Amino acid sequence: MSEVWVELRAPRFVVHRHSATLRCDHNVDPESLYKVVFFKNGQRIMKFVRGRDPPFELYNVTGAEISLIKLSPTSITLDRLDFSASGPYACEIALETPLYSKVSKIHELTVIVRQKFRPKIKIKHKKLSSSDQLEATCQSAPAHPAPHLTWFINNNKVCF
Repeated sequence: MSEVWVELRAPRFVVHRHSATLRCDHNVDPESLYKVVFFKNGQRIMKFVRGRDPPFELYNVTGAEISLIKLSPTSITLDRLDFSASGPYACEIALETPLYSKVSKIHELTVIVRQKFRPKIKIKHKKLSSSDQLEATCQSAPAHPAPHLTWFINNNKVCF
């Protein structure tokens, strides 16, 4: 058998109260696959064991609900994600013969709220001469995580 690889595929960002599907991709023959486990923050959230009845064990996921309709041995869909669903996720596959398991790299998932409008710049004095000091404010719509604002003048980044 060639070298076993496993990779967790999931969105990096998910809009608040939307869904995210996490897939545990691998190169193991489905007949050789014995167990698949999904983790959040190192804690199990789903375990599939071939040959068990029932084959799935579901655990509590803070900030999300597991969709039973979209559940498969190698994928899990989390519905109605809240901010507490943000964090590191991973998956593990295991073979029975030969006895072997491999964990994916950590995949960071962040639940976001998009800004409802673009940042707005308000300038105190509309007309300035070259010696005048510019006074301006930049207002951003509420969002999560909070937007990072950067000022540019004539395409040059301004450092404060």
